[in-house]
Amino acid sequence: MAWLKGIRTGGYVEINDNVRFMKRIDSKYVNPWSVVRFVDGDDGVDTNNGLLPTKAYKTIQTAITASAKEDVIYVRPKNWTSLPYSYPGLNTAYAESCSIPYAKQGLSIIGIANQSARGIPHGVVLRETASAITANMKVYAPLCAFENLVFERGGTETGGQLVFQGGTAATYEANAATVYNCYFFYGVGTAGPGGWGGGVMSDQIWGLTVDSCYFMNCRAGIAFQSGGATSGSFVARNNWFASRDTTASGISVDILVYTQGAANILIADSYFAHLIPSLSGGIGKWINITGDVRQGLIANCYLGGVMGTTYTCGVAGTAISNPANVGVANVYCDNALLATNA
Repeated sequence: MAWLKGIRTGGYVEINDNVRFMKRIDSKYVNPWSVVRFVDGDDGVDTNNGLLPTKAYKTIQTAITASAKEDVIYVRPKNWTSLPYSYPGLNTAYAESCSIPYAKQGLSIIGIANQSARGIPHGVVLRETASAITANMKVYAPLCAFENLVFERGGTETGGQLVFQGGTAATYEANAATVYNCYFFYGVGTAGPGGWGGGVMSDQIWGLTVDSCYFMNCRAGIAFQSGGATSGSFVARNNWFASRDTTASGISVDILVYTQGAANILIADSYFAHLIPSLSGGIGKWINITGDVRQGLIANCYLGGVMGTTYTCGVAGTAISNPANVGVANVYCDNALLATNA
């Protein structure tokens, strides 16, 4: 058997004669000179070296621990225990709560499965089944990338599903991360930075891009937060926010920017495919940006409002709360441009 590392053939990347990874999943972000490791939750063994698909690790955390900075981890989906395209908890998942320490700078974790069908959670599923956890994946290292993964609530996340932690030099500095083509299912944590658990969360970091992801019934879909510290350079684009409930009663806010002195915020080309968030005691807006954000833009978004209902944006906006330094352009609700309420 001839092993071919990273050879592109016919739109695919061939790893060997029998295993092919889809080109779009091989990755738009990873370093082609990286050391590649493999995880196979069904047939892998954690005492393997993880360097070939036939020598894969069994768990994701073992691969993280074995990796050096800028390495790439490919994760294979576990075998289904029910028909595909169903509720992910009914299918075998990686029941892990993982952590990426600072020394693993530039690590990439990529699920190898067809996760391109928006709204259908399948493929590589991370589902923590403990009664209470702080995160499905906690990231302390900068420059990390996550692609083609499903994060699903198993226990009770108290601080989010995919969490980026900063604020302590050379220890907690998860800056400049990328999250691409991932699915976040029922992130319902009630604690964490600023008090809102959910799908993607950050605390005191600079530079986070969330691109082409799907958020289903997350208490907070994306939360860019820093408490009393400055942070910024946040990009959320091409994302889809949805609810299983007609009233969006499990959602507090889809995008929350809660920082001190943040700059360079971009929220663009996204779809909020549910009615206005209505979680009891929650924020109750699709997007909420605190007044100390210095500059940013919300553009080309669509909100799932009620026909005939007038929603507004601005400091006192009912749909989007944004300070004067954050512009709003081409945001539609009920087939009309969102009204400004400065």
